[in-house]
Amino acid sequence: MGIPQVRFITDPKDQKRAFDYVLGDLEYLKELLNTGKIEENIHRVGVEQELFLIDNACRPAPVITDFLEKSNEPLFTTELTRFILEINLEPLSLKGKCFSKMEKNLRNLIDKAKSHATKFGDLDLMMIGILPTIRKMDIELENLTPNERARAMIDAMKWLKQKDYPIHINGMDELNTTDFSDMAQGCNSSFQIHYQINPSTFASQFNFAQAIAAPVLAACTNSPILFGKRLWHETRIALFEQAVDTRSSTYHLSDSHLRVAFGEGWVENSITELFEDDLSKFKIFLEHWSGPQKKDTRLSTVS
Repeated sequence: MGIPQVRFITDPKDQKRAFDYVLGDLEYLKELLNTGKIEENIHRVGVEQELFLIDNACRPAPVITDFLEKSNEPLFTTELTRFILEINLEPLSLKGKCFSKMEKNLRNLIDKAKSHATKFGDLDLMMIGILPTIRKMDIELENLTPNERARAMIDAMKWLKQKDYPIHINGMDELNTTDFSDMAQGCNSSFQIHYQINPSTFASQFNFAQAIAAPVLAACTNSPILFGKRLWHETRIALFEQAVDTRSSTYHLSDSHLRVAFGEGWVENSITELFEDDLSKFKIFLEHWSGPQKKDTRLSTVS
């Protein structure tokens, strides 16, 4: 979930200050790239695995705070909701038996998590894109992870939308509902690989990753059911896209930009093109906040 100490900002002066900080960071990144100060020829992979905490009826168990406290595992952390555990692996160099080692490390951590789950009686873990037994009541605000970042994200979504937003997904069945809590995105879990590559080859490798995203995803689908409805083979796509869509109804008829999309065009030269594209499209509404006592603290912002 990133930096936990953040605040939600709406004042134009705060947003301009945050925007200026991001521009400054972007210029510094360009300087690092142009002067070769970002390491080359070292390839690493890191992994995040999210799992549902479930009870003996296979329903979401919102006990993440107690679970983390009792497990005391530094590689375990929270996600948006109280019933999802995130496991982070230490980065590995992409060479030799890297993937075998990654699998072994992940299995060991999952086994540890299952062992800690026994301290809660019937608690267990399930690895799946969307838990088929999840209900609308499970994504109420009472199941929001209790940290500043999660609360700020929900506050920001409510402010950007200005109203409760409909979720409409057609599949074998049809789902028509309303995301009253702005937590529908919390139905999703995922497995994520973070890949460190050479800055000089970023454009071609990023474009290649985008080109193969669809067929790779088609081979890995595992979220066909949401709120008892049989929808897409990979319902997470439609759900996340709609859950964070902040456009008004009038904007749906225009060329306004989705916050979750597959992008437009290809990267030509540098990773900085992606940051510039986002800055040109979206408002900044979160900033790293360490309190009013540190007036000149450097801010990290999220758009």
